Amino acid sequence: MDWTRFRSVAVLATAVMLAACAGTASPNPSTGAPAGSFVEASAAPVASENAAASAAAPAASVDVSNAGQALSNLTSYKVTITTTTGTSTTFSAESVVIRKPTPASSFTETGGTSSFRVVTIGPDIWVDSGTGKYVKNPPGMSAATVAAMTNAFDPGTFLQSLAKSFPIAAVPVQGIEQKNGVSAAHLHADSSTALPAGSSPLPSGATVDVWIATDGNYLVALEAKGLPAAATPGASAATGATSDFTIQVTNINDASLTVSPPA
Repeated sequence: MDWTRFRSVAVLATAVMLAACAGTASPNPSTGAPAGSFVEASAAPVASENAAASAAAPAASVDVSNAGQALSNLTSYKVTITTTTGTSTTFSAESVVIRKPTPASSFTETGGTSSFRVVTIGPDIWVDSGTGKYVKNPPGMSAATVAAMTNAFDPGTFLQSLAKSFPIAAVPVQGIEQKNGVSAAHLHADSSTALPAGSSPLPSGATVDVWIATDGNYLVALEAKGLPAAATPGASAATGATSDFTIQVTNINDASLTVSPPA
């Protein structure tokens, strides 16, 4: 079974923020930590279209370092990752994770006309490498193998990649909002956001927004808009083109969320 295309897209996906925000890290003057390292983000006003709604929200601090890993404390959730260029979705990945009563997961990655799908339920694995047909428990495939292949699309991996190139932990919390059905602290950055000395600013017109649950401190959403298309998975690399990249975590602890064996 040839996994080359899937692995190439996975590597590109984890590099999305690194390519979009690459710069030279320098110490954070307020904390002494390197730019891009994980520190607590403190509440401070940020101008945006949601500023009025957030003005009355209580101050908040979030531990960005654990926001991705904190998803492991949830019973179930769904993650949707998309890249959009213009009005077209050019890359997408969807994961469903269920931990109780029987561990199960499903993963679908689509780029252009190609796709990859894998379903795990307990010890059993079904894989469709793009043929349209699932193969149950193919030779050489184990739960550890599946985890290693899909880890590049884990929200925690994306958040860590972002933190390596862009000091998201230094971005102020705009306020507390409802996002994907939960109360979340909203961090916002654009080209005018004050960043630690030596940090590379976002390109003009680009924005990065992150929502972290106030109860549980897990990542709820990441939305990056106006990034160079060449830096986003599955997007057109045309000169001057930009794309939007999103991660949405939904169906949090949703008892109706299920994973079934493929037909």
